[in-house]
Amino acid sequence: MMKPKSMASSAVVAALYFVLSLVLGPLSNIGPSLVSIRVSDALLLVAPATVGLAPAVVGTAVGCLIWNAYSGLPAVDIVGGSLANALASAAAYIVLKSMARGRRRIGWAPSLAAGAASASIVTVIVGSYVIYLYSLPYALTYASLLASELVSIAAVGSAVLVFLEKRGMLLALTSP
Repeated sequence: MMKPKSMASSAVVAALYFVLSLVLGPLSNIGPSLVSIRVSDALLLVAPATVGLAPAVVGTAVGCLIWNAYSGLPAVDIVGGSLANALASAAAYIVLKSMARGRRRIGWAPSLAAGAASASIVTVIVGSYVIYLYSLPYALTYASLLASELVSIAAVGSAVLVFLEKRGMLLALTSP
């Protein structure tokens, strides 16, 4: 069972994910279009580094579940997107934690590597069903989805991580 502090952190991450998706709504869903830059997916990289593994996994999954349900997306996207976010957050944490070992600072390279790993996970999982949901072309869908996830997770997420790191706010990676 999660501790109260972890539950509160999960709730904050979920709320932040939903609000970012709501504010940037037109960019946040694929739908029949191939263009989707869900900036809230930057939290898949930022949350594990700031609140820790469990709160990040739960928060990004629940945030995605709430946003996808609110957006009226099909059930497979509600469940699939949440699963993708949970796995992508866990992967980001593992990559960041392993690359941070023995370093004083994380910096750009580990952030981008973790972002790329997360983007790949989201692309494979979400891409596997959106091509059927919306009858989209296979190669173009995966390429577009990977590009958009690399922008939102690797680029935006890494920029936010480096910014927070310079202000000493990445305690989740430095604690045992």
